Amino acid sequence: NIVAFDESPKKEGLLYVGTDDGLIQISEDMGKSWKKQNSVAGVPETTYVSCLKASLHDENVVYVSFENHKNNDFKPYILKSTNKGGSWTSIVGNLPDGEVIWNIAEDHENPDLLFIGTEHGLYFTIDNGVNWTKLSAGLPNIAIRDIDIQRRENDLVLASYGRGFYVLDDFSALRDLKKIEDKEDYIFPIRPSLMYNQSSPFGWRKKGHFGDNFYTADNPPVGAVFTYYVAEGMQTPKQIRKKEEAKKIKANEDIPYPSFEEFTKEDNALKPYILFTIRDEQGKVVRKLKASASAGMKRIVWDFRYPATGAIRKNGGKNTFANEGGGLPVMPGNYTVEMAKVVGDQITPIGNKQSFITRSLYNQRLAADPATQKLKLEMQELNRIFSGVNQEFSLLKKQTGLVKLAIKATPNSTLEMMKQALEVEQKLDSLNTVLYGNKSLSKRYKASPPSLNSRLSNAIYNSWGTHEPPTQTQIDDFKIVQNHMDQIQQDLKNIKADLRKLDTELDKIKAAYTPGRL
Repeated sequence: NIVAFDESPKKEGLLYVGTDDGLIQISEDMGKSWKKQNSVAGVPETTYVSCLKASLHDENVVYVSFENHKNNDFKPYILKSTNKGGSWTSIVGNLPDGEVIWNIAEDHENPDLLFIGTEHGLYFTIDNGVNWTKLSAGLPNIAIRDIDIQRRENDLVLASYGRGFYVLDDFSALRDLKKIEDKEDYIFPIRPSLMYNQSSPFGWRKKGHFGDNFYTADNPPVGAVFTYYVAEGMQTPKQIRKKEEAKKIKANEDIPYPSFEEFTKEDNALKPYILFTIRDEQGKVVRKLKASASAGMKRIVWDFRYPATGAIRKNGGKNTFANEGGGLPVMPGNYTVEMAKVVGDQITPIGNKQSFITRSLYNQRLAADPATQKLKLEMQELNRIFSGVNQEFSLLKKQTGLVKLAIKATPNSTLEMMKQALEVEQKLDSLNTVLYGNKSLSKRYKASPPSLNSRLSNAIYNSWGTHEPPTQTQIDDFKIVQNHMDQIQQDLKNIKADLRKLDTELDKIKAAYTPGRL
């Protein structure tokens, strides 16, 4: 029975056929005549031909794989012919026993880059089979029965046995692996990055309101993908100690207990990391991203956005805006990215600078207009200021409430102190109406003028979901908020000064502590 078939893409009519009893038959005249090979050196007779793959680059080259597990033989068999199947040479290389081979794929650009699907995953070689490396990040230990390549995007598509499909997005970095053979840090070439906004077909992110029983697969993250290599990882003192202790355990040696000075040094040590700096055509820093300091080949995605300008908050000890949650989108154009390693307070550039281009999907919208970019940067700055105003307002409101409680709880406080506190509270209420609107009217469904916060939301946050220029309404709202900011900031400073005066009076009567008085 015929179980493997392929036609040379370089020569019409050059056909290869493999059977389930180990035969290979070759025709060079579209099947009018055939040459039969009853056996291949190094392969047991009647071994199942699992795949035949004619080269995309050379009509004389063809690859074949066999699998013999039904005869309790789990060795990998993969061979190459450079004379249209006239003779065969094994390219098993360093493949381990037990890796039955099911499929072969050849890169459409680099003839030395091959992929094979095996019983336990996926392997690739960049030297035509001399050395094989397993690709396992994100891929379970499963049989890969079919492989295909999406040539436009350089995506590797895998079909597994019983575990669905897997896609390796843009494997083009594998073509340049020889550039890191000298063990230097390196950022691989970056393909043109398409800017677009993801749709929400189910009303919200991912599954929307459909629940867990509704299956959806994650899309690749939107952004410029940086594939990079770190030759030597950086470790904390604790990680170094643990590594040394593991060696001693393996050697059956005693492990000394660290001193308290060593523990203190470990506890106070800053975790090293890799810092990526993205710049525009003028060399201005657009964004900085942090990544793990571990060694190896990795990826990080920049979401085409400026850094978040909202006030910094802590969430579970982690900066919410560390890498994710960026600000407004940047303009399409040319950018560069560089790497540096950060250890303690030392920043050391590593690797190379890599240039890349971003452009709108289909090139239909938003040319790189300097005026639009300038306006969006001004919006970013206004968002930074307004976010600070929000946080300062909330802090002053909280402090005022605590000051009132302290006045009530202190026996020798005066009515004048409470009067001053109520005046501060009244000023904050008036400012609250300007910033956030009249709640008394809104909860009774009475129309009221838009608040500065709602205008800012319309002007800035609605721009986050588009790469198009702001509308005239958004520009008008932006200018209205911008014109109010100086007065709002001055009002907050005056209220803060009034609170500090009250703090002085509370100290005199030895009132209970309130935040801001120390």
